[in-house]
Amino acid sequence: MIVDLTAPNEGFCSILKNPYQIVAVDANFFLPPDRTRLGARSEYSFDEFRRVWIEPLHILLPNLAVHEAVRAEIVDACASEFVSRRIAPEEGLEIQLLCDSDLSPEEAAVRNTKERLIAGFTKYEPARDNKDDRGEVKTLAYMGAVGYTYFASNDANALRLVEDAERLGTSLDDLKTIRFFEGIYFLLKKGATNRDDLHKLYRYLYHLTKNEKQTNPSWQDFCERMDHLYHL
Repeated sequence: MIVDLTAPNEGFCSILKNPYQIVAVDANFFLPPDRTRLGARSEYSFDEFRRVWIEPLHILLPNLAVHEAVRAEIVDACASEFVSRRIAPEEGLEIQLLCDSDLSPEEAAVRNTKERLIAGFTKYEPARDNKDDRGEVKTLAYMGAVGYTYFASNDANALRLVEDAERLGTSLDDLKTIRFFEGIYFLLKKGATNRDDLHKLYRYLYHLTKNEKQTNPSWQDFCERMDHLYHL
């Protein structure tokens, strides 16, 4: 995943101004990363990922939403239990569950059209309803149908469906992305998570491999350049 700091991200700027907007998230928001195949000594535990990332970011972004197709992808037992508790909370923060069955006939027609357009640039085949890329396709189609704007993911292929919407013709031109490194920076500037823990997460996600160390900024450089971009 490339840390692109060439220009401010319009979507992130909007969230900084108003963090109470609805943000639809991909499954990787809840699933602890495992990059052991790329040389990491260990994978993240869910407890650590929840403490460092999920819970503090949900406090800062209280209106998170997850599509039912993404919910089905969260098979890690701890993550699944956490999401279930937040979808139907007895108290505290709630995650909104996006269900296609809740759409009006007019919205469903728009959703179906957008799904076909989006799927053409993924491995998902609506006629087969296969699992490959299913969650992001259905999330983005739903968002386009109801007018939700912000989509958060750490999957470059999912993000490009929005960020390259005009060139690809995915019909998602009105959507905006929130990238995980922006979430890390948001947590840092709000003092919501310990700086050392965020440094560790950034290094694990973006500065682990030899290629990433050559391509992406170091932690210190990242913080300084984000400060310059967003004046925080």
